[in-house]
Amino acid sequence: MLNLPEEILKKATSDVGILVLRKDDIITFEPKPEKTEQTLDSMKEDFEVFKQWSKEKKYGFLVDSRRFSKFDYACRVYAQKNCSQFSNKYAIIISSGISSFIGNIFMYLNKPDLPTKLFSNKADALDWLKK
Repeated sequence: MLNLPEEILKKATSDVGILVLRKDDIITFEPKPEKTEQTLDSMKEDFEVFKQWSKEKKYGFLVDSRRFSKFDYACRVYAQKNCSQFSNKYAIIISSGISSFIGNIFMYLNKPDLPTKLFSNKADALDWLKK
């Protein structure tokens, strides 16, 4: 679980994930336990919720993608092009190893519009978003 109950200001769910606006001004996304693939349609719906939450300001955005076995190119490009509508920083928790290598290559080839960083654990990602 990415968030403790006492950290949550707002919460919603979608077909694929659990969406949270935390009390420390960070939006989080984590896949539901049985989900291993993000879809573009679900991501578009998720982003609409995030945009509603961020009408007044932009938040740090934390995505836990460790359980995803498939996160296709269209989703990655959509995320990079649209995160700035509700976010000022984008942290992604990934599994170490090949996921880290592929993620860094993708970010090098497709420069994000906002500060984006990959992490292997939640604590480091949250610390970076809060700075």
